[in-house]
Amino acid sequence: MDKTITRLRSQIKKLQSQLDRALEKRRAVEVQRIVEAMRGHSLTPDDIQQALKSAPKASRRTKPARTEHASKRAPVAPKYRNQTTGETWTGRGKPPRWMSAAEQTGTAREAFLIAP
Repeated sequence: MDKTITRLRSQIKKLQSQLDRALEKRRAVEVQRIVEAMRGHSLTPDDIQQALKSAPKASRRTKPARTEHASKRAPVAPKYRNQTTGETWTGRGKPPRWMSAAEQTGTAREAFLIAP
């Protein structure tokens, strides 16, 4: 068992070394591409540094937060109202418990419609 573990650790070390070399090569290629683009547009490292300093922090994130997208949506007016409790539902997403319970007892969803 010890020989197997030693062999596997050796393979992991070798693969990690290969990965490090591949990532470094990829990085060098990307840096060269950026340098060529900078030269093509007559940009200096100072131009890039200034742009990075003035860029909003949110633009540097790789994945936008879900709340950013949701906050751009306008609120939706309620479409249904529970006459007993006054609770409302827009008709979007999963129905609230009061709606599900009423439907299970045979009440039609239309009975809860709010008149326009």
